[in-house]
Amino acid sequence: MARCVATFQCQLVVTVFPSSRDDRYNAIKKLCCVECPVPSQVIIARTIGDQKKLRAVTQKIALQINCKLGGELWSVKIPTVCACQLFWFCEQLGC
Repeated sequence: MARCVATFQCQLVVTVFPSSRDDRYNAIKKLCCVECPVPSQVIIARTIGDQKKLRAVTQKIALQINCKLGGELWSVKIPTVCACQLFWFCEQLGC
């Protein structure tokens, strides 16, 4: 796998495991964090196996992947109100 990641210059490695095992998880994370630095997402098959929860789970996985690739999880546009308050404050003082 290390050769594959290095050869193809992957931007992301997504691995689906049939069950949760720390040794496999640690090996993937070591490979992707130390040997060939690339973001990685490990998914347990049971997590994506329930059809009723599949949409919610895939949305959460997509958010995690987006964040790992440098995207923002949430963004809020806050209007600039400060300028209006300063204008009012200056008008009261006679600026």
